[in-house]
Amino acid sequence: MKELRRVISLPLITFYGIGSILGAGIYVLISKIAGISGMYMPVSFIIAGIVAGFSAFSYAELSSRYPKSAGEAVYLYKAFSLRKLSSLLGWAIVVVGIVSVATLANGIVGYVAIFVEFPQWIIKLSIITLLFLVAIWGVVESLLITAIITILEIFGVLLVIFYGFESLLTIGERWHELIPPLDSNYIFPMIFGAFLSFYAYIGFEDMVNMAEEVKNPEKNMPISIILVLLITTILYVLVSLVAVLSVPLEYLSNSSAPFTDIIKNSSNFPVWLMGLISIVAVLNGMLIQIIMGSRVLYGMSRVNMAPSFFSYIYSKTQTPLVTTTFVYLVIVVFALLLPLVSLAKITSTIILVVFSCVNISLVAIKIREKNNGIIVNSSIFKVPLLIPCTGFLLCICFLILQLKEFI
Repeated sequence: MKELRRVISLPLITFYGIGSILGAGIYVLISKIAGISGMYMPVSFIIAGIVAGFSAFSYAELSSRYPKSAGEAVYLYKAFSLRKLSSLLGWAIVVVGIVSVATLANGIVGYVAIFVEFPQWIIKLSIITLLFLVAIWGVVESLLITAIITILEIFGVLLVIFYGFESLLTIGERWHELIPPLDSNYIFPMIFGAFLSFYAYIGFEDMVNMAEEVKNPEKNMPISIILVLLITTILYVLVSLVAVLSVPLEYLSNSSAPFTDIIKNSSNFPVWLMGLISIVAVLNGMLIQIIMGSRVLYGMSRVNMAPSFFSYIYSKTQTPLVTTTFVYLVIVVFALLLPLVSLAKITSTIILVVFSCVNISLVAIKIREKNNGIIVNSSIFKVPLLIPCTGFLLCICFLILQLKEFI
């Protein structure tokens, strides 16, 4: 059985993570989040970032301990030795990747409409097929493309912050508009907005499922995950502040291309160019999710948690061809059948369950090691037990609060 090659450097995996998280949500969902939480959108992003942050540190330690594809499934198995449960979690991660790409395929249509007018299904199918071909081209080639696109993606975010800087200067006199009163009529919309914002923080699972191809993963994975968490959280909060302070909420919440509308309202920067940057950014997030989903299935097949034919590596490109094709076909079905917000909520729910499992896995592993007097290799990145405990409780509370929307 052929092994994946360790060819990904620290800068490359970091750009991969930033590209995954930024491309996964901010360009597409910011108008939808504004429609739910209104002026309190920046607080929604902060809440989502805190919930994701504790889990990110758990990911950092576990990816340092077990740098394998199908990361979450491996973590759960190492903690509880329950193969069926671990396999189920692995499939949940695959579903996250599939549904996320379908979500972004729906979200990108508004930006593409700036340039061409085609039926939505043709736009979605064409884009997903193009990304499938890139994903089977080769892992180094694919990640180099994502790294280059991520630079453009960050540029787009910084552009919005730059042109909205004057609105940021008004925080001193408008800060009270950004803080919700202690009233359930305001708190719960903010929390529901945070739940949708949580979609924008998916990406850590993408990173750890590439760990088998990362150089010196015991050291590089934790560094990369922490850097990605800090950078993306700062950018999200700044962009959301610019959005609510510079664009009327009614206009923003109804936008199908929010980044271009923010730029249009704040500057004379060419709208078509911002639209192009936005398209490329969303494509980046889609490509990363396709790569991640295929790697999870490949990793699961190697530990008998998925059919063995998923372990096939195409010798010419050294990519898991069968898993990538499977992921592509299912994405097409989801993208053509389900609307954007429904897909994003499904993804947020599943990823919260996944993060809960990751945190509780680290708790179990740490307690077992302490009780048995096991000494962990000093080169492994470690976090205090309080971190995964808090991360688990936050994820569970977030899920429970979200249930109120359906009651």
